[in-house]
Amino acid sequence: MGTRMRYVAVAAMASVGLAACAGGAATDAGPARSGTPSTVAVPPTTSAPTGASLVGGTDPPPSTTSRASRRTTGGPTGVSGADTGPKSSSVHQGYPVIVGVRMGDHPGFTRYVFDFVNADPEGHSPLGSARPGWDVRYVPLAEAVQDGSGDPPPVGGAVYLRIRFDGAAAHYDDGTPSISYGVDAHAPLGFGGDFEGHVTWFMGLDHEQPFRVSFVENNKVVVDLVDAL
Repeated sequence: MGTRMRYVAVAAMASVGLAACAGGAATDAGPARSGTPSTVAVPPTTSAPTGASLVGGTDPPPSTTSRASRRTTGGPTGVSGADTGPKSSSVHQGYPVIVGVRMGDHPGFTRYVFDFVNADPEGHSPLGSARPGWDVRYVPLAEAVQDGSGDPPPVGGAVYLRIRFDGAAAHYDDGTPSISYGVDAHAPLGFGGDFEGHVTWFMGLDHEQPFRVSFVENNKVVVDLVDAL
């Protein structure tokens, strides 16, 4: 799964494409991080962490068959637990700071992985596990706005899947942007804000597609989007 980095900003509407799914023990809500809107610079990189096993299951290897090919050849499309309804979790652990996003093709769906670290509030040293709360849902066009600025999402779409992480940040306490890698700029995912303890992304799509959200061991949240038919 190759990656290509680009710069994104809350107010500048630059886009980055990205990735992430549920289960795993964690403590209840910890202290939420708050702050002013933060510019999220994403410097170029040539690598990102590899995948991890889902809690209670195995993360299948990336498919070598393109999504377009699967749509025309009738490949697998069933994804257990996926539908178009809202999905949320109030479970929160540590001080989740997002450090990168990535994506990969799998049989019948595309996986978007959001990588977090548990940042030491006194510095940049990762601690133990980190898990943000989340709310992932399709929102009306009027609600598809970037946090803080109120600008439209930096990606186009007829419908928008809003991915919001609660009690999280895209910067360290000294204001340094934390994101260091992302994925192809042509991915339908754009950064939507780092504001008052919320980190938001928008996925611009032609129509609503089923999805599921899970927490993955090693501080990852995964959004699996069923391939369009």
